[in-house]
Amino acid sequence: MTLKSSRSVVAVFVSLFPLIAAAQETPKMEVFGGYSYLSLTQQPRLNFKSATLNGWKASVKLNFTPRIGMLADFSGHYGQLVLTPYLLSDISTSRRQHTYLFGPEVRILKNRRVGLNVRALIGVAQTNNSALPRRVVFRLANNVFAAAFGGSVDYRITDRLSYRIIEPELFVMRFGSGATDNWQHYNLRISSGIVFTSGKSSYHGSSGRRFSFGVIGGAALTDAFGHENSGFFFLPGGGIQPTRSRAYSTLKDYAIGAMVDVGPLWRGLSVEIDALYRPMNLTMAGVRPDGSLHSISPATVVTWELPVLAKYRFGSGSVKPFIEAGPSFRSSGNLNDAEPSTYGGTAGLGVETRFLKLRIAPVLRYTHWAADPDFATSRTKRNQVEALIGLSF
Repeated sequence: MTLKSSRSVVAVFVSLFPLIAAAQETPKMEVFGGYSYLSLTQQPRLNFKSATLNGWKASVKLNFTPRIGMLADFSGHYGQLVLTPYLLSDISTSRRQHTYLFGPEVRILKNRRVGLNVRALIGVAQTNNSALPRRVVFRLANNVFAAAFGGSVDYRITDRLSYRIIEPELFVMRFGSGATDNWQHYNLRISSGIVFTSGKSSYHGSSGRRFSFGVIGGAALTDAFGHENSGFFFLPGGGIQPTRSRAYSTLKDYAIGAMVDVGPLWRGLSVEIDALYRPMNLTMAGVRPDGSLHSISPATVVTWELPVLAKYRFGSGSVKPFIEAGPSFRSSGNLNDAEPSTYGGTAGLGVETRFLKLRIAPVLRYTHWAADPDFATSRTKRNQVEALIGLSF
């Protein structure tokens, strides 16, 4: 390539990306590495049970401006996958999954100590499907389309080193054997680790912006479960006996966890990220023809709720009403024949006041969760209301 043609290519690039080229002449690079948790939801088409995988995650980002960059993301997750056959007992097999994703990342907040990023990535997930039974493998490819949508909160330790407090993502995989047999698989991926930044630090001071830590807790005002299933079984003499079962809650759940508030980003707008531990009360029972219950069995389904909410405060006095809204993610364990959905939408209304340096913020939240899988014996109620109070500094 001649010098003249090289200059022409550069000129075209600058004309296509004027904001990127003008904002920063020398791109910086950010390298992340750390622990990653992947919650795989139950897969009805293949009779996969939900699974929890642990592993690592690494990424390299090239920043074109202090806010915009392109990200290459790599991860590996490992654990056990349980497959329920149609007639035999459960089959357990090791699960190994590697992902290779690429896409843009935007830093929506950057100040002296805190960075808040959002991203949308697409790529490939590679799994060890050869370890699965043949009747399942023929419907799957070892390499499938994958995407991740989420964000991260970074806390700067030095100009070169930051701690990524949390990186929650909705992780999507697309399976299928043809144009008419494709389906999506929605999962939750959470990561945390260390970020190394080359070049000049991209964090700058900004007036009025702050980073608040605290705790948040309260109680659910709605029942977690409320669902009946109908079925039948064959009698020894050849007849059919109809059956009914019920999943319900006898107590309201409590919720408690940590919160991070970043802002204000613009006027009264900030972002709050919570990690709420919520053990769901579940009772399973059979229903007789007269409506009475038998074989009553109490249980608990453990969940973690991760709402990422935009919060807007009104007024400038010591007491500020606020509204909040955004996506919520959920991870679950100790399932007891339940399969809570992994994502939903949350909206809240509250008021914030101060006592010395303490922020006190009671809030009433409504969350509409995605539907649980149809095959789940114990289904959660999709509409949930919680009364919470946040305490932060």
